[in-house]
Amino acid sequence: MLRAGHEVLLISFRRQYPRWLFPGRSDRDPSARAVKADHARYLLDPLNPLSWLRAFLEVNSYQAQTVVLQWWHAFWAPTWLALGGLLRLYRRARIVIICHNVLPHEQHCWDRLVVRFVLKMAHRVIVQSTSEREVLLDLVPQADARIVPHPLYDMFARGEMSRETARQRLGIAPEASVLLFFGFVRDYKGLDVLIEALPAVRKVFPDVLLVIAGEFWQDRRNYEQRIEGLGLKDNILIVDRYIPNEEVEIYFKAADLVTLPYTTATQSGVLQLALGFGIPVVSTRVGGLSEAVEEGKGVILVEPRNSVALADAIVSFLHSPPPASLLSTSQENSKRRWASLVSVVTGEHD
Repeated sequence: MLRAGHEVLLISFRRQYPRWLFPGRSDRDPSARAVKADHARYLLDPLNPLSWLRAFLEVNSYQAQTVVLQWWHAFWAPTWLALGGLLRLYRRARIVIICHNVLPHEQHCWDRLVVRFVLKMAHRVIVQSTSEREVLLDLVPQADARIVPHPLYDMFARGEMSRETARQRLGIAPEASVLLFFGFVRDYKGLDVLIEALPAVRKVFPDVLLVIAGEFWQDRRNYEQRIEGLGLKDNILIVDRYIPNEEVEIYFKAADLVTLPYTTATQSGVLQLALGFGIPVVSTRVGGLSEAVEEGKGVILVEPRNSVALADAIVSFLHSPPPASLLSTSQENSKRRWASLVSVVTGEHD
């Protein structure tokens, strides 16, 4: 927004969730190199209505014309209803909501009703895929729904580390064929399907190593039992913790291939991280993932919950890695979406 010439006030979160609600160890970013915008105001607390009022007063005094809210979970509904309602009533501001997910991944009986209340107050709702737009319009038929697929994440690709150094840091053999599963481990991400596919990959590439880098948000023992049953203990490295920003480059630089075996999805930040690093990806054809990439340009898409197709795609990429030029094309196309997002938020080309 700043690069496009707009003045921006950023209000962020002092706390996102109470401890009892967050499934991970902490919702605080432990990164030494935290991604922070200059002059951001850390005000909002979902359990403190006074923080909502303070945020409203800040935005009102700033005389904001457009207010952009982020939506991903019904827990934030009271905060956004209060803040958005005050801004519409007193500021006459244009409300734009960016939906990371219209409905949460783990749904409750009240979610659909809550979504209707919150999203119908927006002048515009931005989603990241056609499937999410359909979900939105089913709940809020009158919504001005616009699609902007997930843009590129290349801020972690600093070029500070070689493949060899990254593997040394992780204790990985230089000649290993390395697969990366990155991010929180949740049921919908299909890690169990990837584990089932690994024996077939190992038949062709005996030195294959799957690196699982991310905090488990469900019982890790179920995965470990399956790994043990398939005799894969020597072919899997588990790093069960949140990966801070300064370590992200290590894991991606060490990988030959990023694997996203999701069973459901809207979009994936991990996919855009992989493209930002120029790493090829095997993913599933679910949600908006097929809209976010150009298949064949460093990306292979397979049907979800199909370990055979997943293994075949992994073997194909390991046999014949795509040239850097194809990945560069995907990077450039994805990077342009930042400008598209700004345009849709501001309504400059409506």
